[in-house]
Amino acid sequence: MSDQVLDVLPQTPAGKRAAWVWQRVLAIAAGTAVPHRRELDEQYRQEWLDEVPMDESFARMASLAKVMRDVHGEPAAADEVRLVIDLSDGTARRFRCVVEQAPPHRIVFQVFSPAMPTASSVDRVIERDGRNVHVRDFGGDGPLLLLWHGAGVDATIWEAVVPYLTSCRVVAQDLPGHGRSLISHLSIADTIADGDAVVTDLGLGEPMLAGFSLGGWAALHYAATRSCRALVCLDGPTNLDYAAMGLRPSHPGFVPDPPDVPADFASLRCPAIVVLCGGESPDDAQWMVPFRAGLAEYLTAVLADIRVTWLETGHMLVLSKAKETAALINEFAAAQNG
Repeated sequence: MSDQVLDVLPQTPAGKRAAWVWQRVLAIAAGTAVPHRRELDEQYRQEWLDEVPMDESFARMASLAKVMRDVHGEPAAADEVRLVIDLSDGTARRFRCVVEQAPPHRIVFQVFSPAMPTASSVDRVIERDGRNVHVRDFGGDGPLLLLWHGAGVDATIWEAVVPYLTSCRVVAQDLPGHGRSLISHLSIADTIADGDAVVTDLGLGEPMLAGFSLGGWAALHYAATRSCRALVCLDGPTNLDYAAMGLRPSHPGFVPDPPDVPADFASLRCPAIVVLCGGESPDDAQWMVPFRAGLAEYLTAVLADIRVTWLETGHMLVLSKAKETAALINEFAAAQNG
């Protein structure tokens, strides 16, 4: 199986970095230790290492590597690698690795997430102003539930959550500059305009909009300026000021037109729930909770109709708490549909 994984990888800078990742994962699965920080520094950009606990990431991948059954590649941009790994229990995982476009091509993003069978969705492309907006339509009965992902990922990240969603027509959208929605620079304005195009093309009426991370910031602005059935913000926004995130222009979540969070919340005319992540451990909670507490306190004091819920997990709740995230969406959707 190890040779099969390495054989699928392209001979590109992204492929070579991904090959290092899988060589290390397979070695860990065989009993060796996780890479030292010095070795990680050679492979990953500093910003990624500062945000992600790589020991846990490698350990999770290694545990699943022991039950790999098959692997195949997916279409990918020049600076990335995409693999779908079939496991012996009939499930699958998607591996995505993105590198810097310029040398030394260090890894800037890496995720290993659940993958649904190809037949479970239909990919559609909607044209807006001469460019393509890609959506993955998972079908289903009921009102439209439009899913917006976070920075650096794409519509496929929702495949961890979608199997548990009920009573909705579920459609996940690639935000501008992500996945197959190609554009050179991400902006809130383009995200909103793309959303308008998707909603119009689908013709299913007002959407219930669920946004994760950056998608939550953008979804809040959409719901504040458009007609929506309901809004679900999943650890985004995380505070009252987007600038407090401190994102550099090179970050995939940087936008030149940041939303005005208090103004957007004040302008909402639809039911809304804000889900905040409090960390998986006391150490995580020490820095995650204070950063989010100001938003929670503001909503409780000023806009009490907006429900605030905490989950004890890291920021990637759509992966770490997929069932719980889906349950919150289902419960909220049912309340609006009832």
